[in-house]
Amino acid sequence: MAGIGSTSGSTNGLPPVQFSGLVSGIDWQGILQKLTQVAQIPGVQIQGQIANLTGQNTAYTTLLSDFQTLQGSLAGLATSSNFFAQSATSSQTSILTAQQTSGQTAAPGTTTIQSVQLATSTTATSGSALGTSFSAYYNTAPLSQQPTGVTANNGTSAQGLPNAQGSVTINGVSVSYDVTTQSMATIVTNLTNALHAAGDTNFSLTYNAGSDSFTMTDTKQITLGSPSDQGNILQVMELTNSPITGSGPYTLNGTKVGSLQQNTALNKTNFAAGPINAGTTFSINGVTITINPTSDSVANVLTKINQSNAGVVATYNQTTDTISLTSATPGPQSIVLGSPSDTSNFLSVVKLTPSTATMAAGKQAVVQVGGQFYYSNSNTVTNVISGVTLNLLAPTTTPFTVTVGSNAQPATAAMQSFVTAFNQVVDDINKDTVPANFSTGSAPGSTAQQTSNGGPLASNFGVSDLRDQLDQLVQQIVGSGAFQSLAAIGLTLDSASLGASSSSSSSSSSGSSGSSSGTPSSTFTGTTGKLAFDAGAFATALQQNPQAVNNLLNGLQGQLGIVQQIASFAQTVTGLPTSLPFISGQPLLPLPPAKGILQSYVDNNNTQISFLNQNLDVVNQSVQLQQKQLEYEFNQAESQIALLQSTGNAALSQLGVQLTASGH
Repeated sequence: MAGIGSTSGSTNGLPPVQFSGLVSGIDWQGILQKLTQVAQIPGVQIQGQIANLTGQNTAYTTLLSDFQTLQGSLAGLATSSNFFAQSATSSQTSILTAQQTSGQTAAPGTTTIQSVQLATSTTATSGSALGTSFSAYYNTAPLSQQPTGVTANNGTSAQGLPNAQGSVTINGVSVSYDVTTQSMATIVTNLTNALHAAGDTNFSLTYNAGSDSFTMTDTKQITLGSPSDQGNILQVMELTNSPITGSGPYTLNGTKVGSLQQNTALNKTNFAAGPINAGTTFSINGVTITINPTSDSVANVLTKINQSNAGVVATYNQTTDTISLTSATPGPQSIVLGSPSDTSNFLSVVKLTPSTATMAAGKQAVVQVGGQFYYSNSNTVTNVISGVTLNLLAPTTTPFTVTVGSNAQPATAAMQSFVTAFNQVVDDINKDTVPANFSTGSAPGSTAQQTSNGGPLASNFGVSDLRDQLDQLVQQIVGSGAFQSLAAIGLTLDSASLGASSSSSSSSSSGSSGSSSGTPSSTFTGTTGKLAFDAGAFATALQQNPQAVNNLLNGLQGQLGIVQQIASFAQTVTGLPTSLPFISGQPLLPLPPAKGILQSYVDNNNTQISFLNQNLDVVNQSVQLQQKQLEYEFNQAESQIALLQSTGNAALSQLGVQLTASGH
């Protein structure tokens, strides 16, 4: 008996089937495939319906996102201050900058400013140099252990180990030294001798004990250092932070060698006034600073002051070897140094007590307009031009101007954001609802043929109606003010005339659950329904009457403006609240529905998709059963044919009939 042999491909999850070696010669496989294809037609149709509904849901989701963006764009238009924004422009921005004071309105016009004096901060500076003079240690070896502001070293090797010797290059002559065995006097002598030996006999390097500083002179241009130098002898001599002056002879005057050691523990720092005691607290402006003399350095203490709430900025000046405290805010306020409860003598040692510090009181800012002088403790001045903040940057006695005018930028940006979002909604609705195209043959009685597919939502006139309702909202005439329509402030709509009536959304029993009965509410003839924004006309309207623009968009007291009406409509579409700034006297937006229009469409489609999937399962199961039944019946038929052939051949053989090779 012939059997079922190799398989062929199948669709819809149905088992493949193929017959081979059949004795009847009948193409059972072809018959079975044709019958199966016919049985699958309802399933293919259901799959097409599911694909259409899924495509609709994708379009609905995109529109939902578009409407949410539209809702978000309305906040800028509902911010009334955007329509009253002003610009204040200085003709000398290096002297001061100007801007509208937040929440205030300035009178348009130009103000001439005759002079500006900046506010300065009060400072308290150490009354004298803080470090111990190096003069007593000039001849003492080794230099590395003496109280210099910069601790001397010979440098380190590539392996990070201390060098046995350092080297320095002056005027092209390299000289070696050793701070671990030599004194400063010895190193200075060796340097001088080396340069003289090299022919630079006019070179001189001297230490002045009175000023605790070095002076280097030469008749030739002085050059210091080279990439091959090792150690820091020039830094120890404080010769690297001062200019070389003159044109022959040349002079380099260094700063104080015995300057304060900033990174050494306080109890080991070279203070000229003596050591820091064991106390741990001192105060500035009534704020207590806590220190540890055995672990904190001068640099640490200055950081603690700056990070406190003392209201001062503490800095160390290595050139003058002093500490300065500068008020964080300008003006003539005082800096209070110390308190009776202090336990540390830090302020005394650094000469920042009321009796030892050099105090310079801060000054008020002064702005002159005509014969009037305006004073401020800050360089941010708000009392010169009402509604304008001046930021003072530099003093001057040369007159200049500040001009105040309207600033359309914030409102223009808000309007452009709205127009962009509005047009995206319209673009996607137009794309999704475009109808299919049909052509009619020229022959009499010929039927129309579809030449292009429509948009996924072409059958849902409710979606087109959303666009038309938006168009109605932006075309309405509002109130009796100076501007009664958006067209009057530069927004025009590109759309056909709206229909006399709009169809309401309702579910269609035969099509998508997102379809609506009736006809489209507008006929679009080559137009888009999008907004065109004339920024120039909008700016002119703002300049002429910003209040009227605001009233048009946001309504008069007790009335919803165009912005609020669009926001309310968008809520019904998305089912989500629109977040708008509160406007005093205006009614609140109604609450959004529990479910928006677009989500309802999606949910209805999902219900249909679920139902169709169930039907598809039933169809597929039926096809499988039919296929199995047909396979069984075809096999039975083939078996019967084979049996008949076998019986006939046996009978013929008994009758002596000779069979051919084919068995016939």
